[in-house]
Amino acid sequence: MNKKISDNSRVDPLKRIIKEIHRIDDHALWAVNGKISLQLQDVPCDADNTEITTRRDILKLLKDPSNQFIKSIKENISSPTAIQLSSNGHNFTIHGDPTIYGRYDSIKPTQIPSLWDALVSVHCENIIVLCTPIEWELLVAILTEKRESIDLLKKILSRRGYDSRLVVRLLREGRVDQETEENVWKTLESSI
Repeated sequence: MNKKISDNSRVDPLKRIIKEIHRIDDHALWAVNGKISLQLQDVPCDADNTEITTRRDILKLLKDPSNQFIKSIKENISSPTAIQLSSNGHNFTIHGDPTIYGRYDSIKPTQIPSLWDALVSVHCENIIVLCTPIEWELLVAILTEKRESIDLLKKILSRRGYDSRLVVRLLREGRVDQETEENVWKTLESSI
C-alpha cells in the first residue's frame, strides 16, 4: 500500500465498514470504486468521498435499525439504493446494486461477472481492500463523460498497459451502446 493511503485518516473507518460487510456476509460481493479505488492503486488523484458498491441485500442489513455499527457512524443520507456515512470528517457512500447512467446507456456493476473476477486486492494495514480495476473506472468515466477522469486514466493506462480481454468482457457483459464501446476503444488506442 502506498504511503499516501497508509497515512490517510479515512483508512480506519474504511476498514470498519469492510469488517462490518464481512460480519453480515463473509462472501458478500463488494468493492471500493471511484477515486479512492484509484488512490489505493497508486493513481495520483484527489477524492472527497469513498464509494463502495455491494448488493442491495447487504445494504439493507447495514441499514437495519438494530445495527450498532451504523449507529456508531453518523448517517447523512439514506435511500433504498444507498447510504451515506460520515466519520472523522470523511464521507462514505455505500451503493446497493447501483445503476450507472450515461447519455446513451446504463450499466449495473453487480450484474457484470468479469468486473468481480478482476477486482484488485490492495493490502491496507491488516485488511485487504478490493478495488475496481482501472479499466472499469475508464469505462465509467467514458459512460458518464467525465473528461478530467478520462484524461487521467488514459495517461495511467498508457504507462501501465491494460487488459484488452477484460475490456472486451466488461463491454459485452455491461451491454453498452455501440457509441460507448467505440469511445472506450478510441481512448485506449490513442493512449498507446
